[in-house]
Amino acid sequence: MSAKLQKFQARITKYNFILTEVFGWIGVAALVFMMLVTFVDVVSVKVFNTYFIKGGIDLASFSQIIVLSFATSMSMLLNRHIAVEVVFERLNERGRLVMDAIATFLVLVFFVVLVWQMWLWADAQYTRRTVSFVLLLPMYPFAYAMTVAFIVVCLGQLQKFTILVTAIVRKGSQ
Repeated sequence: MSAKLQKFQARITKYNFILTEVFGWIGVAALVFMMLVTFVDVVSVKVFNTYFIKGGIDLASFSQIIVLSFATSMSMLLNRHIAVEVVFERLNERGRLVMDAIATFLVLVFFVVLVWQMWLWADAQYTRRTVSFVLLLPMYPFAYAMTVAFIVVCLGQLQKFTILVTAIVRKGSQ
């Protein structure tokens, strides 16, 4: 493996781990906030017969957007996603690497298109000044946040793809 490729992989890995960890903690904070809002909302209605938090549904919905989009990079990095192992078990090691590389490339292409379309959608939300129903919060910051979170997913998939291609080339030269 060339020194340039090794340096490139090390740089992407370093930045991806840092970004993924930061985004993971943002997702955790959003999850805790969402649980707290939901808890206070339910308790206030059941016990006091009134809503303490105006727009609790808006806050919970926007928190879900943050949780799901920011947790995606962490789940991809930790390989906590869906895989069809029945097919992989029947292949040899090089075949598994090739199938994994193809799947990683397809996921990378999907997320690149998703980032592009999310950016266009966020821009449209900004132009139209779209807001939430109750609190009238603008929607575009959350759409841009999703876009940034999915860029981190793309970085992770690029990292994984280069590592897999390097492993395939090594297996082929043996």
